Amino acid sequence: PGNFLVQGSLYLVSCAMVFLVVFPARKPRLTANSAFRDLGEGVKYLFTDRTTRTILTLGLFPCLLMVPMWGTLFPILAKDVFHTGPEGLGILLTGVGVGGTIGGFIANALARHDHQGRVQFAAIAALCLALLGIAFVPSFWMLVLCAALGGGAEMVHTASNLSSLQMSAPEEMRGRVSSFIQLYPAFISIGSLLLGPMSDWIGPRNTAWVLALAAGSIALGLFIGSPRARHLRLSHLRGAQEGSSHR
Repeated sequence: PGNFLVQGSLYLVSCAMVFLVVFPARKPRLTANSAFRDLGEGVKYLFTDRTTRTILTLGLFPCLLMVPMWGTLFPILAKDVFHTGPEGLGILLTGVGVGGTIGGFIANALARHDHQGRVQFAAIAALCLALLGIAFVPSFWMLVLCAALGGGAEMVHTASNLSSLQMSAPEEMRGRVSSFIQLYPAFISIGSLLLGPMSDWIGPRNTAWVLALAAGSIALGLFIGSPRARHLRLSHLRGAQEGSSHR
């Protein structure tokens, strides 16, 4: 009960902070389009704009292959591999949270770094290292360190990717492009559905290194084969260019 009290209180704080956000005055956009037509235009923009499509790809495959490890592999590792029970699982998830908190500060420091593509590739590489650590570390506390590394890397990658995705669209399309962010938790759920049977089949440790290999191969393929992903820069995104012109 105490845990849920703390969580609920923090959600209330988050809600209160929203009221502190000050929006500039804007003229209402006059349009006769229906919601479905607006949605269709957003989907069309996503499939026709290569930069937005590249950023979305960079965001989705880690959600499918790496992020689900917290909720799927950690309970199995705590119970069946390291025999630490629910207390051990709590420590592992705390490690993820501590790493994510530190990663939040790092993400904030890197928010204005122009080469956001490099930031995201570096974070994906760190996530792969965390997965390899999960696969091979001999002790529980080393596993906690891997959890912290993974949590930090996930936070840096997510912050960079989501901000890049929103900044990739022109102002009139930004809301519709931002709606595709809902695909991220959907892919995490799909990944969890895949990781469970895979862990039963080859074991959680083998699952971790197979996922690291798969994700690393996809990231390397994108880095080598997609100059758009490799040279993704904040200053080249449409939203950033529009902001500069307004100033």
